[in-house]
Amino acid sequence: MHPRGVAELLRLNNLLTLYERILNTHKSNLEKIQKDLFDRTFSAIQEAKKTIEQILSEKKQRSKGRRQRRVKAGKVQADAPSKKELVHAKDKPQSIVDVVSLMDMEVSDEIRQLLEYIDQEVIRQKLSDLEYSELISDLVCYLEETL
Repeated sequence: MHPRGVAELLRLNNLLTLYERILNTHKSNLEKIQKDLFDRTFSAIQEAKKTIEQILSEKKQRSKGRRQRRVKAGKVQADAPSKKELVHAKDKPQSIVDVVSLMDMEVSDEIRQLLEYIDQEVIRQKLSDLEYSELISDLVCYLEETL
């Protein structure tokens, strides 16, 4: 069987429907002449129409599956960080103490230890990774503006 496009299958289906109508129009006369031939012809037309409908249904399912895969791939690509973001991510401070170091702020060892404790045991326990990352970014922005 040759692969056919949707338009060609629809055209064939319309043609079969036309033949079916013609047979139904002359059904009583054709059955009187050769009932067996009429029945086989009518059955073949209906079987061909079912086959076309099945092929169209399968094509629709495959198309839907491809469309869903394309949408999913597009979403994954859109959600993925860009190369520019990945390059800058390694330079981004990972903790409050890193921010202090980045800003060249002079703090005593006791203050550094206090910041580490608050950072690890209080703030990180209360925030999600995304919220913590945003906090670090906001802190950097604030310090850049004020220092």
